[in-house]
Amino acid sequence: MPRKRVDELYTSIGHHKHGKRELYRTLMQELEKPDTRFERAAGDEGLVMSVFTLPSLSVVLKVIKDTFGQPKRITRDEVRAKYEFVFVRAALTR
Repeated sequence: MPRKRVDELYTSIGHHKHGKRELYRTLMQELEKPDTRFERAAGDEGLVMSVFTLPSLSVVLKVIKDTFGQPKRITRDEVRAKYEFVFVRAALTR
């Protein structure tokens, strides 16, 4: 708990509005620094959202896209194969 930000503490005890306010304050203070830049979060680009982060904060910001491409076309067998790959890989790393 000592490493938690104030906004996380408020949110964890059920004071969501206070948590949002504190998060907003923290974000605005961070953006006042001249060298602060948003970066794309690691991982694959989403179909509906773009995800950004600030390296100095442990916060992920999601922006819903106005327009987006066609849904992915994937078969049931491809999904099962990917789950199988993850399951086998996880079993090997234990």
